[in-house]
Amino acid sequence: MLITTTIRNACTRACCISLLALATLRLKSIYITPRSTFTHLSIGNKFNPILDHFEPAQNYPPSHTDHRPYRTAYVFIGGFGDPPSSYSPLVTVLKSQASRDSIVLTPATPGWESYDNFKTSRSLTHKSWLHSCLSSLRLANSLSDRVVVVGHSTGALVITRALQIYDDDLVDEIYFTGPNLRANKDDASAKRLLLGRLGSLVKFALPVIKKKVRKAEDGTIRPCDTLNEDYHKSGFYLKAFPVNAIIEMFKLQEQISSSSLSWGSRVKRVVFFKGESDRSVGDMQEQIDLVESVCWAGKVEFFKVKDAAHNLVFEREESGALDLLVNEILRNEIK
Repeated sequence: MLITTTIRNACTRACCISLLALATLRLKSIYITPRSTFTHLSIGNKFNPILDHFEPAQNYPPSHTDHRPYRTAYVFIGGFGDPPSSYSPLVTVLKSQASRDSIVLTPATPGWESYDNFKTSRSLTHKSWLHSCLSSLRLANSLSDRVVVVGHSTGALVITRALQIYDDDLVDEIYFTGPNLRANKDDASAKRLLLGRLGSLVKFALPVIKKKVRKAEDGTIRPCDTLNEDYHKSGFYLKAFPVNAIIEMFKLQEQISSSSLSWGSRVKRVVFFKGESDRSVGDMQEQIDLVESVCWAGKVEFFKVKDAAHNLVFEREESGALDLLVNEILRNEIK
């Protein structure tokens, strides 16, 4: 009897300690916040609509006629944690070279409009991303005759799934930079854990986790996946991620892999870009094979960019990444 009581007391103490440790982890995790070196993108501040958005000069209602005010609409869908300003260098150059009767849309992705301690992104589902993407593509179609969509990283994942499920022949050309359609092999174990039975428990105990840093081939640690060291010091990037959003991202990867749905026949060109030193995404050939299996356009064009990593838009000018992106995106523009 004494032994039983001792064991019971020991188990009770162990459970209490475990619960206390779990609560401590959760509280500590909740107060991990993203950091930014851009003052207008700092913690708790809303994005400046002038600095962070490229929008049409006036708002047009959905078109109910054959006449549309623009010939081409360029839609930019950001990646995991990316604000609309993440495409600023590319959009700035593209707008200066594109025809005057074109429009650029950089919609905010749900969960990343403002960084209020990840309050929104800790509870959203991937359906919010899909609906937002679809709304942007439909808006672009109401404004223009031709739609070109550019997706970075997880943005490419969202576009792929949105076109699989909801495709209404909305897009003419697709450009993916560092597409995240497949998980990096280093993230495979984390993906299995978060999508498994313990995923909900992990999300409860650690709602926010520190971002995993990538190690370069020379052994140096990069705070974000770009080779541009100036960007490490002055650029915007997250140092923490909400676990819920990571789980939703992994769910999307699983869905596009298991789905037999195809894109519509309107898509005429699909192009992938990947930095040679990109350590953030999965095997590129597997991703190309996946897209070619759902796309009527045939072969996916692929460009490997030297002296560049995942974030091509903010790489150094010498890499030629920005010029390559602009030239390819504008190649078939209607003059």
